[in-house]
Amino acid sequence: MNKVYQGVFVVFVLGLLACSYRLYPLPSQRDLNLMKDYSPMLPDSIELSQGSQLYAMKCGKCHYLYRPHQFREEVWRTQVQEMAARSHLDSAGRIAVLQYLLTIKKWEEWKKKN
Repeated sequence: MNKVYQGVFVVFVLGLLACSYRLYPLPSQRDLNLMKDYSPMLPDSIELSQGSQLYAMKCGKCHYLYRPHQFREEVWRTQVQEMAARSHLDSAGRIAVLQYLLTIKKWEEWKKKN
């Protein structure tokens, strides 16, 4: 019986993560291509998706998922670096999360201008 409750709890938590993940839509590949003039070093949509998933799974385990526009780039860089060890992110994961956050931040700025 205890394993049933654990299973239900795991499904519930995964559902919450899936819901919070949806709060952060990804730009289309078309938008990314249009943004190249605004910011030439952007990841592709697959890399963004991986960073988004890591952000939701690793960072969302312990705290609220902050919106990318909530902090300046320097703050994100510092926070992701400091939190990477706590969340057991390797260097590739850290880069993917940071690319995701900074790209979404730039995308939000780009949408306001265009």
